[in-house]
Amino acid sequence: MSLLNRVSPTGALIMPLGPRVPLMGNRGKLGPKHYAYEQPCAKSKPWITCVLKDENNVALPKSDIKYTRLFVLDEVIAFAAGHRPCGDCQKIRYKLFVKVWGNINGVDTATMDTHLHAERCGGREGGKKPVVIRKLSSLPNGTMVTLVRDGQPHLLHTGNLFPWSVSGYGQPVTVAMTTEVQVLTPPSIVRAFQAGFPLPLSIETTVHPSALVHIG
Repeated sequence: MSLLNRVSPTGALIMPLGPRVPLMGNRGKLGPKHYAYEQPCAKSKPWITCVLKDENNVALPKSDIKYTRLFVLDEVIAFAAGHRPCGDCQKIRYKLFVKVWGNINGVDTATMDTHLHAERCGGREGGKKPVVIRKLSSLPNGTMVTLVRDGQPHLLHTGNLFPWSVSGYGQPVTVAMTTEVQVLTPPSIVRAFQAGFPLPLSIETTVHPSALVHIG
């Protein structure tokens, strides 16, 4: 059970195969019962994303807080799963996200974690993520979606759909922008992306470099 510590775009936890990752996730202290859920989580509502190293590339010290260390390939996957930036190790990123998210959603940011919890698992431990169907043309860069025909998660960026795997992103597939897809990224975070929350391709913690290989 403890080996299931890699965060997938659906919010599920999978085996830690593939490359080393630059981000860590936290959903509280997970026990055996939590791994029976589709999206394992403890009672703690905040699902956060932390960097493993500071701006000087120095590993950050481990916290004294008890939690299960999860690992994430990049930030757009963390957002898709329902995580948000840590207010401690990513203070600037967190403050920007809170500002953009609160302004565009018209929600008191004091209740942000409760709101996100409802979007990722119906607001309860062990709940299922609500199904959201949208046309590709209505979605911004950075959104993670699944194609109805195969359920494969893809990253939408620069008008392309990059298939996700635990090792990174593959060759983009061509799909009409009128195609309806299931949106994995929570609706309030999608709106934050549309409002201009930055997701630069040049930062590997935000979008894994494997996507750049296919953009050229």
